[in-house]
Amino acid sequence: MRGSEACFLANNRITVECRREYFKQLIDNPRFLSTLTAIDSFFLAHPATSFGAAPVGQVRDHVRARSVALELFSQLESPVLRLEMLRVARSMGWISATEALPVQRQVVARVLRPPVYGEGRNLICGLGPDVLERIDIRAEDVPAEAYADEYGIQALGCLRPTDERIHERLAKSLFDPREWIARLAAIALKGMRPAELDVQLALAKQLGRQGTEPRQWAGEALRALKPSNPRVLAAIRETDPSFDIDWL
Repeated sequence: MRGSEACFLANNRITVECRREYFKQLIDNPRFLSTLTAIDSFFLAHPATSFGAAPVGQVRDHVRARSVALELFSQLESPVLRLEMLRVARSMGWISATEALPVQRQVVARVLRPPVYGEGRNLICGLGPDVLERIDIRAEDVPAEAYADEYGIQALGCLRPTDERIHERLAKSLFDPREWIARLAAIALKGMRPAELDVQLALAKQLGRQGTEPRQWAGEALRALKPSNPRVLAAIRETDPSFDIDWL
């Protein structure tokens, strides 16, 4: 159940000016921490430019509120709650993007432990391109079971790691007897643009697979990669002579 303070801030029937004045009372209230998300939502809906930057500055520079919030953040176990609190802390100006990145990376590595589930995939993919490209996940961060987990593979597809060891492990997932795992591995590799010969050869071999979707997405990945290595081209022609190598 939402607290009365949060409900007041979210009530659009009350004027913005009135809610701003109410916020000034909340800043020193012992219950302030429980209203952080509501205050954040209020500022998102009503940017500081609409009534001056003072309220945002009051939150950012409030030593006790910042200290208590960051202490709570460090104690949270749930990845979902940690990221939500981190988002609010970033919004309030209590933590920089540079300071946030190690925490985001830590949360991603934890979420990649199977079973990942759709919630974990959404959590990772929802971080946004600017964060995902800076996380730089490494092979040692990814449990072996993740390569056989559909949501784990999809999460890796969003992360697009550059570590060649991850590319090579995903290439092995292309040969999984489950068509959806092979398909998702091909989709993930397409986004990663692997340059490793063995990975490209593995994609070429999928062109002879019986399942329609794994074969289709392996072809899409190859068209995105546009391999020029003679061994890869020979493997494509041998596996599927009808495949159009249209990048040469």
